[in-house]
Amino acid sequence: YLYVDGRDLAFQRFPKAAGMGAGICRSDDAEHWEVILYEQADCGFAISAVSAEALDFAGKSLGPATLRRARGLTYVVPVPGAFSYRLREGKVEAAPELRCDRDAVVPGETVTIHSPDGKTHERLIAKDAKAGERLWFEIDGAWIDFNVQDLTRCVAGISDTTLTLRLLPTKQRPADLLCQFGNQQQRVSVKPGQWSETTFALPQDGMPAMCLISATISDEQSSQRWQSGLNCSFAPERLDVDFLENWRFSMRPRQAPETDNPGISGAHVGRMKAMSCGDDRHDGLFMHPPWKGMVGAVCANYELELPRMDDAWFFRALVGKRDGSYLGDGILFQIAVRDAAGEERLLAEHTVTEHRWDLISADLSAYAGQKITLVLISDVGPNDDSSGDWACWADMRIESRRQMVNYELDPVTERYAQEAPAEVQILGAEVLAGAARGWFCYEGQGFDSSAESYPSTGVLNGIDIGLLSHARGNETANIWSEEQRVPIPAEALRSIGTHNVFKLRNPERDYFKLRRFRLLLEFADGSMVSSYTSTAVFTQPSRWRHAEGILVEFSDNIVVPIAFVPLDK
Repeated sequence: YLYVDGRDLAFQRFPKAAGMGAGICRSDDAEHWEVILYEQADCGFAISAVSAEALDFAGKSLGPATLRRARGLTYVVPVPGAFSYRLREGKVEAAPELRCDRDAVVPGETVTIHSPDGKTHERLIAKDAKAGERLWFEIDGAWIDFNVQDLTRCVAGISDTTLTLRLLPTKQRPADLLCQFGNQQQRVSVKPGQWSETTFALPQDGMPAMCLISATISDEQSSQRWQSGLNCSFAPERLDVDFLENWRFSMRPRQAPETDNPGISGAHVGRMKAMSCGDDRHDGLFMHPPWKGMVGAVCANYELELPRMDDAWFFRALVGKRDGSYLGDGILFQIAVRDAAGEERLLAEHTVTEHRWDLISADLSAYAGQKITLVLISDVGPNDDSSGDWACWADMRIESRRQMVNYELDPVTERYAQEAPAEVQILGAEVLAGAARGWFCYEGQGFDSSAESYPSTGVLNGIDIGLLSHARGNETANIWSEEQRVPIPAEALRSIGTHNVFKLRNPERDYFKLRRFRLLLEFADGSMVSSYTSTAVFTQPSRWRHAEGILVEFSDNIVVPIAFVPLDK
């Protein structure tokens, strides 16, 4: 038998079979082949056949099916309701095939086809042909097939606030392409088999948290539209320092000089995973001051060079007393800096007396442009009691005071599909945030969220909105639930703007799918306003037998942009 599977909906061509989708061709008997096309896929096989009969699932005849032969393969034209096809083997009448030196075309171009009599025939590819579409042309009873592709293969990337598009042309000749992104235009010269690139500037002051961006790439005949989701966030600039590596141990006994030899003191610095303080776990450094025969502090030393900048550098970290330890008199955490001359200065200190994480921070601005030693110190409490001093350092970083814009591309463009409300109202963020009441709305199948079973919670614009109500529907019959409306707490209601981001947390690993997310607001005068409805279907996890749409694993949260304006504007 022959089996072909054009995965990811792309047409795949092999020496003995080709197809978009899955198909199988097996020998039925000495004179017949059976062909099965999954979901009426367009598949061809390297066999000789003179006729075909369509059969339903029970094997009952539905009548004849049409055969096409092109590029050495035989294709069956799908018949509605057919499960399989019975092809009679035989020598194909001598009708030499049509020829073309390429099988990939782009919308708007003209291709030249050669017929057996030596004539050439030009065929125009429609400008509205879609990438991935299959085209067939017939000339004097002979057939030839083509695959529609975009004008280029486009690969995008982002560095800081620059969008880069790398382009590999489909056409087999040099060309000048016009690339447009918003109001920015660039001309790019491309050559067959070679990558070219162009860049565009993204706003340095940021964009909505999640939106859909697009660029148009065109030549004199064809054009394509590249699209991607774009996530925008703000965070401090961070130095590239791995604080879980490259530290140097030292110990500071009260009655002796600093040393890098712990001896039998019990002093320790080491990397540890999932350190728990107040039942909150973080990876980081675990330290213990000396406790056998002496009292003192233990240190992790980092040799660093701080770049110059027009902002301030801060070292920040979480410090905590690990669960299960004796509380005693607490642990003293300190941050110090030693300059190139060896002078040390204490910048910050904080004592933790309970099993919890606290934030500690130190201003390093005075050392910008210098080589320094950053010293992280874990010392005993005020009573010099080292019992149970299980000191934890986590989330250590050196970052700027100023928040910097950060962009990230989202390849899942289906996430941004929208449906306009019955009445579109253009309202600003201040008006939206002034709503008297609001509801988060959705439909579901198999969503069992309740306080007693599989509780799932929602987060709107970074603010917890609490337990989500169940939306069970009937997944086996593919029946969706009625729209569920979850009241939005006051704090989250105040955060609502023109662009919003919802995240769903499913800690108990329920199997479900959800769709038609929207926000519904009521104002003091009783008027109601709905956001656009997100029409994408989200399933968690991907292996659920009823899965469809955007597949989200348990390791990730479902993330949905919800806006009161089009996401592609």
